[in-house]
Amino acid sequence: MSTTGAKRLFFTFPGIDDEGKDSSISPYLKEIREGIESWSKPILHTGIPGAAWEGGYATERGKLENIIRVIKEPSDSAVLLLSSLLRANNKISEAVENALCAHIKLTEDRDMNLNAEDSKEIIAVDWGDEHIFSVTDLELYISCPVRFYLSRILGLKPERLLYDGLDALERGNIIHEILANFYISLKQKTGKTKFLKEELEENRILMEKIVENAFLTRTDLLKSLHPVIFGSEKRFIQHWMNYFIEIEANFFENSQYQPYLLEITFGKGTYKPLEISDKENTIEVSGRIDRIDISNDENVSYSRVIDYKTGKIPKYSEITKATALQIPLYIKAVNENILPDMVVKSGLYYNLKKAQYDKKRKKLKKCTVIDKDIDTIVENACNNAVQAALSIRKGLFPAPTEKCSEYCEWYTLCRGDRTPYKEINDADK
Repeated sequence: MSTTGAKRLFFTFPGIDDEGKDSSISPYLKEIREGIESWSKPILHTGIPGAAWEGGYATERGKLENIIRVIKEPSDSAVLLLSSLLRANNKISEAVENALCAHIKLTEDRDMNLNAEDSKEIIAVDWGDEHIFSVTDLELYISCPVRFYLSRILGLKPERLLYDGLDALERGNIIHEILANFYISLKQKTGKTKFLKEELEENRILMEKIVENAFLTRTDLLKSLHPVIFGSEKRFIQHWMNYFIEIEANFFENSQYQPYLLEITFGKGTYKPLEISDKENTIEVSGRIDRIDISNDENVSYSRVIDYKTGKIPKYSEITKATALQIPLYIKAVNENILPDMVVKSGLYYNLKKAQYDKKRKKLKKCTVIDKDIDTIVENACNNAVQAALSIRKGLFPAPTEKCSEYCEWYTLCRGDRTPYKEINDADK
């Protein structure tokens, strides 16, 4: 097996077999070892699948390793490095070479700020005054400008060679589709979008059919996943959805809210873009709201904005600091464009994996709720979103100043706190 480290990649193999006898190195690892003059030399570029190894003086290196190394290298030596790699093999196409050369010329040594006039023209084409920013793009930039630059500006995608199950994005998309279809089907079947605990069993049957159909219609998954893994993924999501409708039944038992709108798109769909301003500058924003619930109380109509999360949910402190933008900007979109005649009473990041219902307090736990200081939170989110958009248009993509997670898919390309390659190599000589 191989393990990922900050500076080295270590290959390991069992010392003994199942019978307790000495086990020799596998032919595959032996071939790799023989291709490297010094087995003890550092082996770099391990953070992205496909960037499996690089070390010694081997000249045959994969295309992805070369791209990673050129992007990571300080610009004064990157051009020479790129030329030498091209002479060593022809695995980099002319288009990739041109893109990398442009990248080197347009960025500074550590930060990935675009510092030439030509770069401003590049930004203006795709991200200029007419561009409608998505909420997720603005959130991504605020969380890490380098990730935004690599994925949105350069258009790079981490390579996935081992397809041993659904990744987080695929699983999230399937679950969002299932939840929307569940409430649509419930409305068609019963004429309503909420249900009580005594109706759980029939709704479990309905949910099972929807999950089954969601997998059967994905022929790409049927082809790419082993039947055992395919069945395991389906059972896992089915169990997850059964848990969800139990939570919902308990919640609806003690609440006037009921689902009203599902998968609502603004900016690129039925509703116009949201205009937000920091008093001096204005941008347009698009987004997709998972669910809007409504409630009537003494002839006043209220709404609640929900964003489903299958992974980590934002903390309340991230919302007050305006680094988590989705719910605050969605609230503004609902107030101004989608349901202007209703008052948005709350917003909810719904933790699908860990949500619990507190029967004593009659509210959801393990979720992040916004139900106070809403106007201030929305205003701060708008200001931060506008500043993020302006920074993008200026070509500012500073490297992180704090240590990043090695689990980040862009870890090997980031110039942040990582030691430059030249220093690593000099230290090992």
